[in-house]
Amino acid sequence: MSRWDFTYPPTNFGDMALYPELRERLQYYYDSCEIPHTILYGDTGTGKSTTAFILAQRLVPDFTKRNVFDCGGDKGVREVKEYVEILRNTRGGISKWIEPDKPYCFIFDEFHNIAPKHQTMLNIALETYAFDTPCLFCVNNIEKVAPPIQSRCRVLN
Repeated sequence: MSRWDFTYPPTNFGDMALYPELRERLQYYYDSCEIPHTILYGDTGTGKSTTAFILAQRLVPDFTKRNVFDCGGDKGVREVKEYVEILRNTRGGISKWIEPDKPYCFIFDEFHNIAPKHQTMLNIALETYAFDTPCLFCVNNIEKVAPPIQSRCRVLN
């Protein structure tokens, strides 16, 4: 049996139960297409992943799950490091997940499950692509996100 909320997820911020200030901020990002690296944090079921998908689909209309890294799955440290290494290197290095000359965005879902020492491997990528390739991090516990990552992102609860 499928869950209704997975089958028919919200497609805009008006369909979500959000604080007015948060809705305004997210709507600004959406309308302007100026989406910074962002950490979305909160309890399970609060709409972090849905919010990330809405923002990503605004930037990349054909956004697919191939640009989503599920850090909550059975990913080994090696897989996480390989993925981050590809993102960290060069724009051309991420062609495995993107097509040339298209806007793109990455979602790191359940990012708090990655050890802080491995999280910080993203520092260079976050600085290099600060204006043209937003990374959206969905986390349950902001305290498990390394300070260098937090300092390079907008943090929204």
